[in-house]
Amino acid sequence: MRIFNSDGSEAEMCGNGIRCCAVYVKKLKLSGKRSLSFETGAGSIATESVGNGLIRVTMSRPVLFAPQIPTTCLPSGTAKVSGTVLNEDLSVDGRLFKITAVSMGNPHAVIYEDNITDELVQVWGKKIENHPFFPKKTNVEFVKVLSKNEIRMRVWERGCGETMACGTGACAAVVAGILNKLLGNRVTAHLPGGDLLVEWDGKETSPVFMTGPASITFKGSVDVTM
Repeated sequence: MRIFNSDGSEAEMCGNGIRCCAVYVKKLKLSGKRSLSFETGAGSIATESVGNGLIRVTMSRPVLFAPQIPTTCLPSGTAKVSGTVLNEDLSVDGRLFKITAVSMGNPHAVIYEDNITDELVQVWGKKIENHPFFPKKTNVEFVKVLSKNEIRMRVWERGCGETMACGTGACAAVVAGILNKLLGNRVTAHLPGGDLLVEWDGKETSPVFMTGPASITFKGSVDVTM
């Protein structure tokens, strides 16, 4: 699977996109298997059809080491020992944000807020995406904690702008919440486009599991003229 953003840039992985690919393979009867493995820019990703239109994805393990996310430098203070960007200060045009940086095969900056506004997502999201701290740019998640097992979030995606949902972003938000002791190990993420269930045991060596729906909305053809 290869995925391209609206600005023409290629993303390493897309959690929502891979669920759509799994449904596409099933609908076209390219494979009758419930479980499929897709090669992506983030490595091999397994999917499983679990019924009721839901696809469970075994995502990659989260990458927390700052240079591998990547960020331009190691964090400061006590986090410098572990090399993680965990609830660290990031100054953006004079405004301070507390960010946790996670890679789910692609980079994410997770920010917890009590009030997620259009300005926060659409103005500051773009600024953070292009901040020099992230040399390959970054996806930005703005997250409100509703309970230990429930969050509401909006995502400014690298190369796209705000999107209705982001699978890797939901995974990064839950990983960040667990690391910051805000969330439990099984969390429902509410996004404008629908809900995703994200599970992670908190171990850096363990994969993240994401379950969500995928369905055919339309079909057609396109004539591409070179």
